[in-house]
Amino acid sequence: MVSKQRSEQVRKILSGLPARDRELLRAVLLEENDKDMLCREIGVDRNYLRVLLHRAKNKFKAVYDKEQLGTLPQVTGFVNSRNDFAALRTT
Repeated sequence: MVSKQRSEQVRKILSGLPARDRELLRAVLLEENDKDMLCREIGVDRNYLRVLLHRAKNKFKAVYDKEQLGTLPQVTGFVNSRNDFAALRTT
């Protein structure tokens, strides 16, 4: 049940992000696309892709943490990995 709620929360947050951030996070974290191929598709170099992903993760984290403030007495750190999105792969 918690996993399903978390999955729904992640989907909701992703849907509220700008399209570019949402697609980058999906491509890299959910679909595990090759980063070099992704760089060619969006026309950026590998270092700038790293910056774009960092910014997208920070935007996601900011919304996630904000939502957690309303549901948890104390907010813990958000794990910054593919595992946070694993529940979405099965749906």
